[in-house]
Amino acid sequence: MSQGKAVTGNDQSEENSVILVFKMSVHGVIYEVNEAVSDVGGYNEKELIGQGYEDIWHKNVPKVVVSDLWSVIKKQQPWTGVIQHRHKQGGDFWLKSHVLPDFKNGRHVGYVVMGSSASQEDIEQTTKHYAEVQDGRASWRKTKRFATVRQFFKDLSLGRKITIIMWLLALSVILSATLLWAQFNQIQVGWEEYHTQVEKRQQLVSTVRKQLGYGGFVYHFRKYLLNRNQEWADQSLTDYHLLSGTIERYRKFGTLSKTEGDALNDVATVAQKYYDVLQDLVATTDQINEKVVVNISDQPAIKALVALEKSIRQFKNGATEQLSESVAQAIWISLVLPVCGLLMLLAIRFALMAYMVAPMRMMAGYFRRITEGHFDNDIAVESNDEIGQLQANLKTMQHRLYYELTSARQLAEKSQRIHVALDNTAEAFVMADKNFRLIYENKAFSAIFQGHAELFSVAMPDVNPNEMKGLVLDQLHGSQAADIRRKLEETGRYRGLLGIQDLTFKLAADVVKSERGECLGYVVQWVDLTAHKVAEAQVDSLITSAVQGNLNDRLPSHSYRGFMQKISLGFNALLDAVQGPVSELVKVLPKLAEGDLNAQVSGVYTGDFEVLKVAYNQSVDNLRKLLIQVINVSETIQSGVDDITQGNEDLLNRTHQQAQSLEMASSNMSSMIETVGENA
Repeated sequence: MSQGKAVTGNDQSEENSVILVFKMSVHGVIYEVNEAVSDVGGYNEKELIGQGYEDIWHKNVPKVVVSDLWSVIKKQQPWTGVIQHRHKQGGDFWLKSHVLPDFKNGRHVGYVVMGSSASQEDIEQTTKHYAEVQDGRASWRKTKRFATVRQFFKDLSLGRKITIIMWLLALSVILSATLLWAQFNQIQVGWEEYHTQVEKRQQLVSTVRKQLGYGGFVYHFRKYLLNRNQEWADQSLTDYHLLSGTIERYRKFGTLSKTEGDALNDVATVAQKYYDVLQDLVATTDQINEKVVVNISDQPAIKALVALEKSIRQFKNGATEQLSESVAQAIWISLVLPVCGLLMLLAIRFALMAYMVAPMRMMAGYFRRITEGHFDNDIAVESNDEIGQLQANLKTMQHRLYYELTSARQLAEKSQRIHVALDNTAEAFVMADKNFRLIYENKAFSAIFQGHAELFSVAMPDVNPNEMKGLVLDQLHGSQAADIRRKLEETGRYRGLLGIQDLTFKLAADVVKSERGECLGYVVQWVDLTAHKVAEAQVDSLITSAVQGNLNDRLPSHSYRGFMQKISLGFNALLDAVQGPVSELVKVLPKLAEGDLNAQVSGVYTGDFEVLKVAYNQSVDNLRKLLIQVINVSETIQSGVDDITQGNEDLLNRTHQQAQSLEMASSNMSSMIETVGENA
């Protein structure tokens, strides 16, 4: 990814997909990021620590997204969204971010943001949605009708939901029982009214008929007229009073119809007429005028009684119909209430299915997909009850598992590469756990044991080279085990030599620690110095011999392995390269010393040795030519020397003569000087 270019979904292919991790406090302040943040966004950890996660969002992200983020995560629920981020060098990069609550020891300590590369489809849809939200054409989250009421019910805890359902069931049972009781009470009241209003009316009408007619008041009155017996008069008076009392009791019904009132009045009027006549007859002893008595008509009373019976029949029919209606209503209610109860049970079942069973089934499906290795489930957290919390925790677990498995896979791949590299390296390594138990040895270490099997079997009889896992490192360190362990535990490292029989090893041991500084185990590098020690002695002897002029000795390269074999072969090749020209010089130099200038270095050499060969041969050729010239010059010089000798002798004679002349002149000059002195 070049600097200053926008990073989009096209740049973040699945092959190059990574997970960016931001760890935030409960206030949203970043305190830790992983390396992928620097790789994708260009930010280093120091630049992001102390900032909010939304601080690196792109300016195109609507402000409402920040509000939505915090409204969700403050409830300790996971939040998911496709977010456009600012790249440090310019441009942008898109992430599908999952903001999850972070807990330690059951305590909420902050949030973890896990971002993976967004698909091109997600980027296009989100970009369009950003523009619609910014222009006010759409809201960030779509809300449904009555969503507030439904969400309120969803957010209730399961205990409260069950309590509400139980109360609804109880209220429905109470309502049903109340309705049934009221209806049956109405039936009972109707029956009592029927018994009171109908049967008693019938009894009273029958009593009125009996007290008025045959065997009653009118009958005894007529007996009295015929016999004029005072006993019949008294009986008639008694019957009248009884009839009047019965009529009065009838009148006391509170629901008398007009027909009943008129009929009772007619009966009372007829009885009153008979009574008035009876009073007159009893008060006088005159002959009774039968025409007066005959003029009293019984028809109004008879019609009144018929009217009363008819009214009672109508009342009876009405009461019966009313009672039948009450019974029918009771039967209807008895049928409707179970149906209502069934409908309520169906509604409760629907609510349980919608708010409990369906989410549980969906979560069971999510669990199954997660166990199958699918971590792209779009788990919606629809409530804040126990099921919603379970959904939130499942969503959090899914993303954490994906991150942990991805990290573990990357770590496993890295470990595998390290494992392969360690297996194929020439250096010998062993690894142990924190209890000093051997858990790994590479091929080079096994080769050391196999190469010195006899010596190791003597020094370590309890160690099986083919089954070394599980051994304690101390078993490999012999007498130095305690010192090595002590230094590792105190300082975390050890450097030193280990002697086993005639073998010598160089050990480099270190503690392997986790990111939190916890001891995970130990790694020890073994370097076999045995061959080096032998080679050092042989090389030292060879160098001493070469210094003393013996170039015929060679290192036994066939007995070495690896680097030392290469060294020995190189050293032998060096001696071979030096010995050739030196040996030839040893042959030609004595001849040169004896004056034989025809001896030449004829070997085939390279480099400085070829230069030395050419220089020597040219030097000898030049020396030979020079000697020839010297001889020729010497002969010329000899001839000149003879001439010079002859000239010197002549010069000597002339010089002697001149000396004598000078001596005489000197003597003359002395005499002259003396003469001049005397004359002076």
